[in-house]
Amino acid sequence: MSLFSVIIPTYSRPVFLQEAIDSVLAQTTSDYEIIVVDDASPEPVVVPEHSRIRVVRAEVNGGSARARNIGVEAATGDVVAFLDDDDTWTPQRLSFALAALERAPVAVCWQSATGGRMLDGNVHDTILDSITPNFGATAVLRSAWVPIDESFRSCQDLTWWLSISRHNSVATHPEQGLEIRRHAAPRVGYGTEQRIRDSLRLMDEQAGYFRSHPYAASFRWKRIGLMNLALGRPEEARKAFRRAFRLHPTAVDAWHYLRSFRG
Repeated sequence: MSLFSVIIPTYSRPVFLQEAIDSVLAQTTSDYEIIVVDDASPEPVVVPEHSRIRVVRAEVNGGSARARNIGVEAATGDVVAFLDDDDTWTPQRLSFALAALERAPVAVCWQSATGGRMLDGNVHDTILDSITPNFGATAVLRSAWVPIDESFRSCQDLTWWLSISRHNSVATHPEQGLEIRRHAAPRVGYGTEQRIRDSLRLMDEQAGYFRSHPYAASFRWKRIGLMNLALGRPEEARKAFRRAFRLHPTAVDAWHYLRSFRG
């Protein structure tokens, strides 16, 4: 049994996967296992022969939420941590988690060298007011784990954060532990259209939360507006930006609304 179970969901990205695994093997903390969850890739995943690494293969492609849940089910460690197959960790990522876990059962680090949110204590009322921490920047005591809603192909991090923060406190280690890779490779199972649909579904299913948390509702409408703008739908974008502004007026939302009129 290891202290950490590092779960890496993957689907047909062998080069990226190898780099992700290498970044875990380079950790300054050595008490971990690596569970690679092959989400039914057409060609079964091949990983280096290593005593710390094992592969769990899903029978059917279920998406990253299902893959992460499968990984947690297979985990033997007291703490579960996550890494997407196309991202990497800095060498002290797990050390940062250890430091934060001394203060709370849910630990996050920054995912940018320029900083990030400082989430500490009970964050349920503010967690959706801005970008939520990436799963790759999150470590959780298994005793506090809440399964991810597998019915969401996107927005699964938002639903999970709402669930986990309801009964668990959070601590942030203010250093970068996750390096998010920007690339043009396809995102399997979802795109901007799916993110819009899931955002609207989330707001409908969690209507009570969003009614009592206008900052969170405003931020979600702004994100919906930006996604519609990216898809070339200025009228839909303007509707979303207007709703965001009414809920929580900001100069940024006003600017987004005005720029939606530009050709």
